[in-house]
Amino acid sequence: MPEYPFLLLFPFHTFHPSVLYFFMNLLTGKVVVDDSDERIHYSEDGWSTDPHGLGNLNPGMFGSPYNGTSHSVVPSKEANLLFSFIGTSIAAFGTAKPFNDAVQGQGWECLVDGVPISTTSSFRHPKDNHLALCETNGLEDHPHVLKIMVTASKRFSLDYLLFTPSTMAAATTPDNSDIVLKVENNDPSICYEPSWKPLNEIGNYTTLRGSWATFKFTGKRLTWVGIIPEGYMYGPSSGSYSIDNNQPTHFRLDTLLRGMTSYNPVLFTTEELPQGSHSLAVSYNGEEGQMPLTLDYLYVHTEPYSSPFPSPPPSSSPSPACSPTFSPSSGARMTKSSRTTGIIAGSVIGGAMFINLIVLAIFLWKRRGHAPASPSSSNLQGTKNLFISLPKPLRPPPPSVTFRPRGPHPVPLDVPPILPVSKAGEGSFLSMGDASSMFTAEGYNPATIEQTRAMRKQREALFRPALRREDPSVETLPLYTTK
Repeated sequence: MPEYPFLLLFPFHTFHPSVLYFFMNLLTGKVVVDDSDERIHYSEDGWSTDPHGLGNLNPGMFGSPYNGTSHSVVPSKEANLLFSFIGTSIAAFGTAKPFNDAVQGQGWECLVDGVPISTTSSFRHPKDNHLALCETNGLEDHPHVLKIMVTASKRFSLDYLLFTPSTMAAATTPDNSDIVLKVENNDPSICYEPSWKPLNEIGNYTTLRGSWATFKFTGKRLTWVGIIPEGYMYGPSSGSYSIDNNQPTHFRLDTLLRGMTSYNPVLFTTEELPQGSHSLAVSYNGEEGQMPLTLDYLYVHTEPYSSPFPSPPPSSSPSPACSPTFSPSSGARMTKSSRTTGIIAGSVIGGAMFINLIVLAIFLWKRRGHAPASPSSSNLQGTKNLFISLPKPLRPPPPSVTFRPRGPHPVPLDVPPILPVSKAGEGSFLSMGDASSMFTAEGYNPATIEQTRAMRKQREALFRPALRREDPSVETLPLYTTK
């Protein structure tokens, strides 16, 4: 029989492929194993399962035990426990008060694969919970067994175990149990608005109203654990969180009842969610001087068949740039950086629009100034009006000679007479451009030839400027024709 027969209950090659996929994709966060987990095997004698264990009698500055339970060793009794896992680190947390006796020693010992590991020998506040009893890092990525032996102690309680899971297999995860992951405040998957600052080297905090933090995870529930720092005695404040851009939920941030910093307070726990990928956004709604919003770590509850992180970044890569895709607090004002960004963006857009309007106006002005003339009806109407507005030419007084017209129509009074140019009889006749009738004459007086030519030239000179301005596409009739 092997030394640890319970390992036969969990043969590594028989786990469901989805469980293996879960741990192959788990590159960040550590698995939390509560003291009541069935994977921890306690010895039959020496352990007390009182739900109000020794750690609950005086929570102290580190708060109550995880899930409110712990396994305590009866004083002056010997006890041990075994836990198998596949991973690269492991730690045990709880409460212990060692004997100050060189003979009795510390009272407990931790071993991994039979090799002793680092054990905490003294505590600043030995009655507090969440104390690291023993821990080790840098283990080979293959199956291991943790053994804790309690030989003599005035006080020893196990609260929970914390181990870094293997990226290859899930040897100690039963198919019917949920996985609880602890994600520290400095995990690269958590995005902080720039106003967040470090707090005592173990957390982050903000006092700027409207500042936010976001976190994407895969699971079905999340718990936010913060810190209540001393020095903020001006009153409580509040915050709000939103899941998947839904309606925000508000939570209260209380002040200290005592003057000492309080660790591990649960600020809020989300409602039960469908198993899958979710986005969390948290916002601070308080003011300067009030209780700040803090973060120590997160608990992510997820089924063992999926990875809790959709695309976990390598631990060596820098934190990706992030911004809130939704507002967790409808009443939170914009941060200083957000206001500055909005002003700059608005100025750039407004300036670009103003320049475009100026360019468009110049283009239209030039296009109108250089547009070619077209033979439109308005242009033709203008030409018609030009002819109408021309003044009538001056006429010399009618000559003293007389002539006798032939035909039924008399000579119009406003048309200068055409003097005879040939002998009497049916001679040639002239048709004036603006005459309303035609006439013939017999003979002519040679003394009036030059006067008639001068009058014709005068009339032609008055009409030519207007004709030059006419559209070339319009055919111009001669002023007169001869036959």
